[in-house]
Amino acid sequence: KKEDFEQHFPFLRLSFDEHSWRGLWQPRKAGHLSPRTLALIQAALAGRNGADVIDTQLDGVHAEAEHWVLQLHGKGRLEAKKVLLAAGWNTSWLSKETERLDIKHQMSQAVLLEVSEPMPTMPVIILRGPRDPEEYWYVLPPIKYPDGRTYLKMGYEGKALNKVLSSQEESQRWMQSGRAVPELFSAAERMAKQFFPGAAFTGQRRSIVCITDATQPTAQGEQRPYIDFLQKGLAVASGGNGWAAKSSDHIGWLAAEMMSNASGWASDEESKRLFPKELFQACYKSRL
Repeated sequence: KKEDFEQHFPFLRLSFDEHSWRGLWQPRKAGHLSPRTLALIQAALAGRNGADVIDTQLDGVHAEAEHWVLQLHGKGRLEAKKVLLAAGWNTSWLSKETERLDIKHQMSQAVLLEVSEPMPTMPVIILRGPRDPEEYWYVLPPIKYPDGRTYLKMGYEGKALNKVLSSQEESQRWMQSGRAVPELFSAAERMAKQFFPGAAFTGQRRSIVCITDATQPTAQGEQRPYIDFLQKGLAVASGGNGWAAKSSDHIGWLAAEMMSNASGWASDEESKRLFPKELFQACYKSRL
């Protein structure tokens, strides 16, 4: 009921005149993370455990004799008997083998609206209504970003303004633009003021763009990452479907188990029961 929402979340205003809302509140084991900080921590932990962390771009991978060659951008090449590619949306274009994966690349974009005052009681909010883009958001409470400003993040998860990117060139142009589509700015500002009328917006705004790599849905409509060997010595952990950051530690662990164990998967019975190998097998594009 409207009164329940207003009692628990006094800063949130939903329009009950147009349609009913249902809410699921998760007060514990929920929140948000910084993907930038997470990646730095993961690289640091890898280095502490014996990995050589090479901070450079990977241009491509190809087979040569009995090994694989990794072409590094401006830094020569590396040779390896085993290679695991976990490069997000870039994975699809790093080798002939990964080009065959059935992965759809789709725009992902968010608008950051600066606020002058914090909202300490605000949780992460996922809004799903019948109108797209007006009611299709995830919202992060105001936090400080690397530029020193405090923003409320309106992350768009609808389809009306997120088109499919059909080629590497189109994907690169989207990432290089670094800016959400104009319609999203106006929708985000309009709905943020409607949802959070008490927020102290300054009028400053910016955007974040990225690409979601979506895998082929199962018969049940579920989407999972591909964690699989494509050829002898070449494997992928790809297809995050927009959820990979929060699950990256375990996705990486499963991929490491696959690479290091003779069985090609997790060795303990509990993991094999919870995460059976066949659920993460790669799917390939149909050949015409």
